[in-house]
Amino acid sequence: RLGVIRSRLGVIARDPREEDTVVVVFSGPGIVKGDKALLLPMDGDPNDAETVIPLEAVEQALAACRAPRKVLILDMCHSGESNGIEPGLKRSLAEAAVPVLSSCGPEEQSWPDAAAGHSVFTGYLLAALRGAGDTDGDGQVTDGEGWAHLEEARVGWRLRTGRKQTPQRGGKAGEAAVLATGKGKAWAGGTGSG
Repeated sequence: RLGVIRSRLGVIARDPREEDTVVVVFSGPGIVKGDKALLLPMDGDPNDAETVIPLEAVEQALAACRAPRKVLILDMCHSGESNGIEPGLKRSLAEAAVPVLSSCGPEEQSWPDAAAGHSVFTGYLLAALRGAGDTDGDGQVTDGEGWAHLEEARVGWRLRTGRKQTPQRGGKAGEAAVLATGKGKAWAGGTGSG
């Protein structure tokens, strides 16, 4: 998987056109070594620098990308920031050149949904992309609408479970990115997780 991720970063930097939208999603562990925020793929080893992906490499690929609409979505524990424990990650997300949606805030866990086979955040994100996030009924889910759906869904989830997970929004706002399109039956099943 590491090779695939590195290869796709090159594609992101090189191939998109000016009319494209690029969405990069990472779901997995995030670690910090020194002041560097690192993504740990399934086949990565946190003690082997050759097997991790610096978040900076993802940011550089997105910065080089010609697409005007770009979004970075991170589903990992402490992906929002972490008040001194992971300053490299906090700084990276705050200064990102693209909008960033992250699964949780300081010192929080990105809770799993074992029945669904992914995290609670991913479940609500998928629901948003399947149409639950189309708040204005125009057949499109923008990054802003996706964010609004995540915020609304997390409140209900917290009330039901008593667990805290606060998705974060950071980076620099860009042109609104359409994350999904559909109408009618294309939106079927977009109700959420948990």
